[in-house]
Amino acid sequence: MLNDVDVIILGAGLGTGLRPLSVERPKVLASVCNRSLLRHTLVQLSAGGLTRGTLVLRNNFKASTENIRGEVPDGFDLRLCYAPDSASGTVDSVRSVPRIDTRSLLIIYGDSLIAVDFKALVAAHGEQTHRGGEGTILYHRPTDLRHAGKEGRTYHGVMSVDRDGRVTRFIEKPPVSDVREGFDLANAAVFVLERKLLFGSLFESAKDFSFDIFEPACRDGLARFFGFDIGSGFRLDVGSLKRLFDANMDVLSGQLHLCMPGSEIAPGIRLDQDVNCDLAQLRPPVLLGRGVRIGRDSCIGPDVVIGNHTVVGDGSYICRAVLMEGNRVGSHARIESSIIGPFAIIADSVCVPPHSVLGAYSITGGCVIK
Repeated sequence: MLNDVDVIILGAGLGTGLRPLSVERPKVLASVCNRSLLRHTLVQLSAGGLTRGTLVLRNNFKASTENIRGEVPDGFDLRLCYAPDSASGTVDSVRSVPRIDTRSLLIIYGDSLIAVDFKALVAAHGEQTHRGGEGTILYHRPTDLRHAGKEGRTYHGVMSVDRDGRVTRFIEKPPVSDVREGFDLANAAVFVLERKLLFGSLFESAKDFSFDIFEPACRDGLARFFGFDIGSGFRLDVGSLKRLFDANMDVLSGQLHLCMPGSEIAPGIRLDQDVNCDLAQLRPPVLLGRGVRIGRDSCIGPDVVIGNHTVVGDGSYICRAVLMEGNRVGSHARIESSIIGPFAIIADSVCVPPHSVLGAYSITGGCVIK
């Protein structure tokens, strides 16, 4: 079954919710605990025996090719595809992928932080096709399912399944008042679809998977979908700055179990040899990437992620913050409750206001540190 599946990761959205972090880079490169969303996903795909796929991006991110290649684990064959400017939705993005000749497509939204058994999902879809299934939707039970957003609606696509696992109802972002027992499963933005469903005539005008395929298919009986429970895994949509920050904090604190690269500072865990912070005060949980240097008398933590090859000057204070790779923080700087994008420079004695977000290559302060 694995050989009959094409993996397609969608990263062609505008990424407006992650700006300024997504101005220079696609949102799939946003990092959670020093590992990009893309890397997290590819590692899990590889563990499930899926070792090739396509990442769909916008044309303006062609300059990010080298950064993307650096996130691909050994043994995974990732090809890049750039959706045309005329593409107006997620379905168009998939249809822009050349040479799709497998029977089934495993489609993953790139702004997700997920933990799932992909092998089991694909196997379940194979079994459902023998029962007339044309798609299998991964579902979960997020804690914010009943949190009202715009116009009192949930943030999620909501579905229900019958005793046999068939999806009986699907509505994208319904009013929270409609979410009740029996209709309380959320689309985890991962699904396996039969190729004929996308390239046949039934949904040829579809632009969005949820609104134009899942909803009418379930409402009008146009196609048969089954659900697959994420089980002990999880899915977080990190398409906004707040969600990205919260995801880092949840993984760092251990609320979400996910492999974290770098040096975790906690009782009984030692630092990697290439990390230098002997004269700094560390208050766990703190996660330090490779090649991090922290100056004397600095106070780091709690709840801090520091990316690879970041340098922090003497006497600085960093608390509840995410610093991505390659940052340079001057002496006696202060960073609290903020996200600092990759390769930013924060000069000596600068106090970054709480709840700030600095984009890649930002320079903050009156002078550049040496």
